[in-house]
Amino acid sequence: MKVFWFKPSLKGILRSISFVFLVLLVSPFGWAQPKIELHTKKTITEETLDYYLYYPDGYHDIKDQLFPLLLFLHGGGESGLDHQTIEKLGPPKMLVEDLNVPMLILAPQNPHTMQWWNTRAVKQLLDAVIQSNRVDTSRIYIT
Repeated sequence: MKVFWFKPSLKGILRSISFVFLVLLVSPFGWAQPKIELHTKKTITEETLDYYLYYPDGYHDIKDQLFPLLLFLHGGGESGLDHQTIEKLGPPKMLVEDLNVPMLILAPQNPHTMQWWNTRAVKQLLDAVIQSNRVDTSRIYIT
């Protein structure tokens, strides 16, 4: 007695032929494939950012203490070249009103009114501020 795993039938044979045709159709032997090549270009972004940097009371007197840093990124309404617009809300507003907080506060201004922040430029600014000030790098906050 012979045992078949499948029954050879005309319907099964047509399915197999259809499958082989479909594989050939989408394979490199079938239709022409689009030619997509991956390229890499290193770009250099240059940006001019105006910013406020707040120093807490005692910062210049205590030479061996590290301070936390708060990076304040404003919303779209404060973008542009008028730096006084970022003094109207958030941490810069509180600092103008003489609030004393025990941390450095970095508040750059996005110079582009219709674009997102240039994150590379912000990162470069943050790195420069960290390098030139006494910042506790385990306590950097963003808002």
